[in-house]
Amino acid sequence: MADLASDLTTGPLIAGSACDRPARGTVKEQYFFRRAAGNGGTLVGDAGHHKEFVIGDGITEALLQARSLAPAIAEGTDAALHRWWRARDIEALPYFFLGKDEGTPGPPMKLQQIVFSHVGRTPALRARLAVTIAHQLSPADTFSVRQVLG
Repeated sequence: MADLASDLTTGPLIAGSACDRPARGTVKEQYFFRRAAGNGGTLVGDAGHHKEFVIGDGITEALLQARSLAPAIAEGTDAALHRWWRARDIEALPYFFLGKDEGTPGPPMKLQQIVFSHVGRTPALRARLAVTIAHQLSPADTFSVRQVLG
């Protein structure tokens, strides 16, 4: 509750609230990528690699992977499925590490709080964040060093 209350976004949402039952969750997540293609099957979304729920990207990732998988299925070869699998892993990596970083227990860093307070007030930054969430921009490219330092 203290972590949530200290956050600029969640703090106001829980002000004056109290837990009505013990908190539950996981602390030691197992981050993984699984073999995604072989023996007549493929894995997409959470089945193929761990998705940290904090960034809310699970269904987006699964749908994008299904879309990119369709041509490989249409090609009808194991080689095509293996190429898709390797490309899937490469495309998922930035969001995998973003989720892993954001899912780390503890309050947000002060720099994160400052940056996201500016995002809420700056249409151009909100637009960059929106295209990142839509997987049209890598999380590593969402905010430039200049924007963060500003």
